[in-house]
Amino acid sequence: MTPKQITIWASVGVLALGVGMRMATPTIPDVATPTTSTNEPRRPNLSHSPPMIQVQISGAVVNPGIYKVKKGTRIAELITLAGGIQHSADDSTINYVGKARDGQHIKVPTRRHPAKKPSKPQQIARQWDINRESATAIAAHYEISKRAATEIVRYRSQMGWIRHESELIQVPTIPSKDRSKLSALMESTRYDIVSGPLRD
Repeated sequence: MTPKQITIWASVGVLALGVGMRMATPTIPDVATPTTSTNEPRRPNLSHSPPMIQVQISGAVVNPGIYKVKKGTRIAELITLAGGIQHSADDSTINYVGKARDGQHIKVPTRRHPAKKPSKPQQIARQWDINRESATAIAAHYEISKRAATEIVRYRSQMGWIRHESELIQVPTIPSKDRSKLSALMESTRYDIVSGPLRD
């Protein structure tokens, strides 16, 4: 063989050897890298707070009105928001553990007292009760200012009941002039909460 033929056959052998090794080596398929799409819809947030509702409360509560509360609020919580019930309230029909509904109107009734029939028309007399009197009546009864009487009514609503008239002097928001007048009145006269002045 000529040198040229030897060179040709050597090249063919090297090429054949490379093809054989290529075929013997296993190929690993390309794995596509997952891409994150920015156009995917967001999942809804299931941890949102309950919706708000509006409920009206009236009657024998300290602060009647319309309140915006969360759905599922108990009647007891709503009455607390309204300042609580007044001393004259009749809550025997109130379901405290019930849940308020949107648009509901809760009425707290007032306790009814049977009226006593007098034996004679001329014997009819209005009974004094500081726990039921208006600010105007309290101002006239004790001869104090209307502002002081209004503060006494507010104190009565917060405490629910005035058990003794000595509590009137302890009302922190009444003017000092009216406080002095009430103090002098308590020292000179013994008073009863319901029937007014007591005489020895």
